[in-house]
Amino acid sequence: MQFQTEEEVRDFLRLCLDPGHGVKRTPAKLTAIMPDLLRDRLEGHAPHLADLRQEAERAEAATEKARAAHAEALGAWIEGDTPPPHLADLRQEAERAEAATEKARAAHAEALGAWIEGDTPPTGAASAPAPRAATQNSPAPVQRRYLDSFAKNASTDAIQAHIVARRADRRGLERHIDFLEALLTHRSQQIAAGTWPTPQPQHTAAEPNDEGDDS
Repeated sequence: MQFQTEEEVRDFLRLCLDPGHGVKRTPAKLTAIMPDLLRDRLEGHAPHLADLRQEAERAEAATEKARAAHAEALGAWIEGDTPPPHLADLRQEAERAEAATEKARAAHAEALGAWIEGDTPPTGAASAPAPRAATQNSPAPVQRRYLDSFAKNASTDAIQAHIVARRADRRGLERHIDFLEALLTHRSQQIAAGTWPTPQPQHTAAEPNDEGDDS
């Protein structure tokens, strides 16, 4: 099967979901094992699925960043050379990011299952606020195509997942800045007090052993 037409792709995905012999797959499981070639053909026929997949990937990246920030702060606190960071806040931030990731994955899997069944992509969100416009450092034409597609096709779950992920990014950056500012103040105080860097013990050359030397 060459997957040239929409129906060929849809029929093959239906077969992947229920290949027989007692094997059943969910759309979420199918997403995890789908080859790149098949995914590219699928998203060529259903670009809203590409938007939802990319949103889930961005949410996953935000989750990884939040987990890393929590782990880094925990390690620094254990070492005792920094002021106590907001570990509870960082942990909760990571948990919120994880929840946003799960929601984005679920939205993508739900939309994939609906498309395989022949449902059309949601269009009720055409008037919904789109994500932030392109910046000078982003490729404007690509970003604009994404914004247009998102505004036309995004479900309410996808929009909510996008909002949660962007808020998680913002809160994570704010917490990290607070941590760095506190660290800067603490380090400056250590330098002023002469306690940083930690003085290294001075090793003097061993004196000659004169024991037994009668000359």
